[in-house]
Amino acid sequence: MKACLRDSSLQPKQIEHINCHATSTAIGDPVEILAIYNVFREHTAKLTLTAVKGATGHTLGATGAIESIFLLCTCHYGLVPPIRNLEQLDPQIDKLPVKPQFITGRAVEWNTPKRVALKNAFGFGGTNACIAFSNFLE
Repeated sequence: MKACLRDSSLQPKQIEHINCHATSTAIGDPVEILAIYNVFREHTAKLTLTAVKGATGHTLGATGAIESIFLLCTCHYGLVPPIRNLEQLDPQIDKLPVKPQFITGRAVEWNTPKRVALKNAFGFGGTNACIAFSNFLE
């Protein structure tokens, strides 16, 4: 995430939304949320997080592409999809000094004129990627 922000000349405060990798694993999800906090610190409280695997399943090799399409639509239309089938957050999240907002239940409107989001994608063997998307070109 730090490299993505650096390479795209973005500041953490410009990010409002993250589409998480979120595979619902006992190790992976808390580590991802902690990594988000370590990058965004106090700004974490202003982030909305979602994940679409609860709706699509984990399609392995196609997951990053499918979730990127979701995120492009999120930025374009200004509608953040909910996390399907999320019943309970990992207790590790409660230990963070500040927490992001998890989108559940219904989609949430994203009304800011410039919408900038990150997509996290983590692969087998430690292949990690993060890409920034926006509805707005400068």
